[in-house]
Amino acid sequence: MALFQKKNFFLLALFLYLMISCSPQTNPNNTNTQTNTDTLSQTTEPLIKDTEIDTTKNIKEDTKKQVAEESINKDTNTCDGLSWQEVLDAKNWKQKLESEFFKVNVKKIYNLFKQKNKTIEANKYLKKRLHLPPTTILYEYAPLTKAGFANRAIAILLPKPCVNLDVGWCITQIGYVRVSQDVKFVLIDTEKNKIINQLDLEENFEMPIITEKEQLINMLDFKDYTHDGKACEFYVLSYMGCGNTDYQFIGYNPHTDKLQVITYKIKITEQEYDAKTETYLPTDTSYIVEVNALPNVPLDKMVKKKILKYSYYYGHGDDLTNFMDIKFDAQKFCFTGTLLRKLDNTQMRGWAGY
Repeated sequence: MALFQKKNFFLLALFLYLMISCSPQTNPNNTNTQTNTDTLSQTTEPLIKDTEIDTTKNIKEDTKKQVAEESINKDTNTCDGLSWQEVLDAKNWKQKLESEFFKVNVKKIYNLFKQKNKTIEANKYLKKRLHLPPTTILYEYAPLTKAGFANRAIAILLPKPCVNLDVGWCITQIGYVRVSQDVKFVLIDTEKNKIINQLDLEENFEMPIITEKEQLINMLDFKDYTHDGKACEFYVLSYMGCGNTDYQFIGYNPHTDKLQVITYKIKITEQEYDAKTETYLPTDTSYIVEVNALPNVPLDKMVKKKILKYSYYYGHGDDLTNFMDIKFDAQKFCFTGTLLRKLDNTQMRGWAGY
């Protein structure tokens, strides 16, 4: 029995010795261990790289998708006002106006748009003749027969209109409702049913729709602003602030057979107030500029008088500005005239132009 126990003890000791001798060494200088580690690193490294590449690819694809979606949303939501379809829904007008301090007759404005839309619907046959896209609104159409051009007409197209509302103190010149983007003015050959040329509504300009008296504006109500004996001009506006509105005139030029913006070639001069003599003395300032609009044009005077003169204060504490000898040059198809600014540093004006 004792011999059996000694034998078992010997076998157990041998087993433990073999286990210890076969276990991995923890010595950092052991070359076998370092080799095994390098081999493991080389084996697993491609898997890590493959995983990183796949992840990056997914992130890039998701980013491209997000950017594309944001770009689409940006392109389709650039209007801060109402689309034409939205203005024909009375709920949208009520929602738009209920927070305004100045209350307006929502029902009346809505009915004006319904009235205008009936005219637009009646002009659908003209759209087909001109081969216009189905989504484009033919807003107004007016022949130039009364001006002596039997086969010419002007039309206003709204491919994607943005209708804006302005309620407040400063609406007498511009009206309640205006279209501020995507407006095209086109000259039409009525015999061939084709568009000769088109002008886009320039940036910062607007086309008024409804006046402060809650009446529809007829944009193509042609007047003879040039005094050439042919009424085929109209205007658009750029609202600069209370009391200050720039007027841009557009008309038919028979010499070029084009619809054109009528520019202004203005000679600018200045006079400075002299306190000693209490008079305005000329300065060395004198130059000519060409602009596409003039501020605060008195429309009634412009129609009645062939040579226009008017004055105004442009803004807070600004100096007196005098427009003189504004008249139309038929050969150059532009207005010419003189602008005289009277500078007076001794005066402090408050809210002169606003």
